[in-house]
Amino acid sequence: MSQISRYLKDHSPKTKVVLCDCFGSALFNWASTGDLGTEKVLAGERWCHKPPMSAGKSPVTEGIGNSVITANMEGLREYIDDAVQVHDHDAIRMVFKLLHEEGIFVGGSAGLNVRPPSAAPPRPARCHASCSVR
Repeated sequence: MSQISRYLKDHSPKTKVVLCDCFGSALFNWASTGDLGTEKVLAGERWCHKPPMSAGKSPVTEGIGNSVITANMEGLREYIDDAVQVHDHDAIRMVFKLLHEEGIFVGGSAGLNVRPPSAAPPRPARCHASCSVR
């Protein structure tokens, strides 16, 4: 998300970047509050911030709910316009919908990004395109 968000916003400042993550995610909490927390964990060869988890159970959807801010995410928060949370069951429902209706086989993290969260505000009338990056 970090590099494509930077690229799109640098080339089209009107672009809106929305971080979608599951309930219980540390990234949602970080994007919403900026709280990096005090804990650090070793990721690869460097120590990374581990923000506190957001409210909710631990996520079950694979590939999301990251709990560390890695080097490629540094500076990303200034590019994020909004952050929303999606329930795991909504993401999994979208996985099956994509499979049965579109013939596209994806995992839960893609289902989460494609599933519009019910609490999200409606898309602006002048919104011409949207994309999901995972």
